[in-house]
Amino acid sequence: MSPRPDPPPSLTANELALLARLEGRPLPRGPALAAELGVRTSAALRIVRRLRRQGWLAFAAVARPAPGACVCISYLVVDWSRTAGAALEARLQQDRAVLVADRILGAADYRLLSSHADHRAANAWMRDWRDAPGVARLTTKFCATVCDRPRYAAARLAADAASCK
Repeated sequence: MSPRPDPPPSLTANELALLARLEGRPLPRGPALAAELGVRTSAALRIVRRLRRQGWLAFAAVARPAPGACVCISYLVVDWSRTAGAALEARLQQDRAVLVADRILGAADYRLLSSHADHRAANAWMRDWRDAPGVARLTTKFCATVCDRPRYAAARLAADAASCK
C-alpha cells in the first residue's frame, strides 16, 4: 500500500498578508527582511524558506514590456528531426525579445510571449523565427494587455476582505 500524498499546501491569512508585503519588488535581505515582516531575522529566514519550499515564493527576474511596446503571443511547432531541443532552447534564452518561453503539450511545442518596439520589429522577428532551422510553424497573435496582476496576494486579500462584508 502506497503512502497517502500530503495535502497541497495552502496559505493562511497571515502568510498571504506577508506575501502581499513582499511582492512586486526585490526581496530585502537580513535585518531589512526581518523589519519588513515584523519578526526576528532567523524567523524571517524560516518564513521565506518555508514559502519557497511550498512554491508560494519564487525568485525570478521580472520582465515587463515597455509602455507602447508591441506584445505578441506565439505558438511554435518544432520539426525535431531538423533541430536539437537544447539548441532551440538556447536560442530562446538568448533572444532578447522573448519575455517568457513555455514548453507546452498539444498542437504546439512552445508558447512564447515577446515584446517588440513596434509592429515592423515584430514582423521581422517572426520572419527570422520562421526561417530558423527546425521550426515547422509559427503562429503569432498581437496582444493588448487588459489585466496585469503583479501584486496577486494583495489583490486576493482585497477580494477576501470584500467578500466578508
